[in-house]
Amino acid sequence: MTASMVRIMSRYVFDAATTKAMGDAYDAAYKELDGVDRRQAFLLKEVIAKRIIEAATTGERDPNRLCAKALDTLGIEFIAKP
Repeated sequence: MTASMVRIMSRYVFDAATTKAMGDAYDAAYKELDGVDRRQAFLLKEVIAKRIIEAATTGERDPNRLCAKALDTLGIEFIAKP
């Protein structure tokens, strides 16, 4: 989890399990950005963090679904690895 996600999350209160799920989702989503220009990746990381938090505030707790929802907004299909 990066400082940008921690900063955005500071406006919300999540339990430890949810925070872990969000961090796992963020890490998985970030891996999907492999090959993206570094300047673009910086902006996309912010979008990903915001979308994961938005999904978590609606009750989603599954890291794979959190990741998929975040990447979907960028037009990237996420397929969870077993």
